[in-house]
Amino acid sequence: MADLLSDLETFLMASNAVGSATVFRDTIRETEGMVIALYEYMGTTPIPQIDGATRAVQVVVRDKSATAAKEKARELYNVLAPDDSGIKYLTNERWCLLNIKQPPFKIKVDEEDRSYYGFNIDITTYTD
Repeated sequence: MADLLSDLETFLMASNAVGSATVFRDTIRETEGMVIALYEYMGTTPIPQIDGATRAVQVVVRDKSATAAKEKARELYNVLAPDDSGIKYLTNERWCLLNIKQPPFKIKVDEEDRSYYGFNIDITTYTD
C-alpha cells in the first residue's frame, strides 16, 4: 500500500494539473523551474464514524514568477476541490474525504526571489 502523499501525487499527476513541474514529498529541493511540494503535518482527531485518520497536508508551489506560482496553486486547488459528496478517489484503492481549509495564499519570497503559494487541506482516509 502506498502512502498518502504518494497517492496524492499520483492523483495530481493523473489530473494533468502538475504539467512540467517537479513534485516533491515532505521536502523541497533546489532545482530549476516550477516545483510543487506536498507536506504532511500534524492532523486532527479522527471522525468517530470512520475507521481512519484525519491528516493535514500543505500543498506548496514555488516559481520565479509569482503569477505562475499563484496560478498553479489555484489550478491544484480546483482539482482538489471536492464535489457535493466530499469524497475523492486518489487512486483505485484510496478514498478520502477532502476538506480544503483556505484558498491559495502567498507564503513567502525566498532569497532567490522565488515566490511560494500554497493552501492546506484535511484528508480523512484509512491509515497507512
